[in-house]
Amino acid sequence: EEPGAIGVRSAWRGAVAVASWQGDAANRDRGSGMSGIATGWDVGGAHLKVAQADGQGRLFMAAQAPCQLWMGMDRLARALKDVRRHLRPSTRHAVTMTGELVDLFPSRAQGVARLIAAMNGKLGGAETTYYAGPAGWLGAHAARRRWRDVASANWHASGWLAARRR
Repeated sequence: EEPGAIGVRSAWRGAVAVASWQGDAANRDRGSGMSGIATGWDVGGAHLKVAQADGQGRLFMAAQAPCQLWMGMDRLARALKDVRRHLRPSTRHAVTMTGELVDLFPSRAQGVARLIAAMNGKLGGAETTYYAGPAGWLGAHAARRRWRDVASANWHASGWLAARRR
């Protein structure tokens, strides 16, 4: 692998987002003939993590790419571009984040809003939801309003999934 290339390693929080959201989507779509691929993202301050699962919720891909978000939003755009070359087409995306904590943003609220705008801009046309802890998966508009629930909720997604799989 060349230096800086995406290493296919465990991307736990992204995988959690995929597996948990995919399970909800599979239940919602049961009988509709949909068996699409879901993509889970964890937008961190130092890395972008991504995982994909099939229509039965089976994880088949996980990757991590450097994303020094504190250095600018262009770092996220570059990481997204690099990662997306390795993904299968997907119209369902689930996002968790901790990147709103970096010094680039004057507040967590603004960080959440800018990350949502960036992800929606790059995943345009796809069904994209953001994990908001006990509030569940929200669309972009609701996620911006409930930024306190969305901010750094990836730890909650891990616990939520573990509890569902017991």
